[in-house]
Amino acid sequence: MLGQLARQAFDDIVLLAGHLGDVVRARYDGRSFGAARIRVIVEPEPLGTAGALVATRGDVAPRLLLVNGDTFFDIDLRALCAYSDRADCEALIALHRVPDASRYARSCSKATAS
Repeated sequence: MLGQLARQAFDDIVLLAGHLGDVVRARYDGRSFGAARIRVIVEPEPLGTAGALVATRGDVAPRLLLVNGDTFFDIDLRALCAYSDRADCEALIALHRVPDASRYARSCSKATAS
């Protein structure tokens, strides 16, 4: 993921960390990957899904690209950002179909007729 971001000319990469955040900070904070500078923000206490993002208020730009570090697929992230600028949207998500999604949790279930 870091390589993909650096190749696509992102120059400020902020890693958001929760569990084992100090390990992530020790490994990456202040380092560079290509021309990109890496910062690490550690969630001060467990805040649940996207809790580390909540902890970044004031530390990241109002418009940002958020990527999940454990889910990777090759995509032109610059084109995605450019599209979101033109579309005047609040959020834009890129999805990728996988043949077996069983490792991902399901947030809803199908309703059953009675």
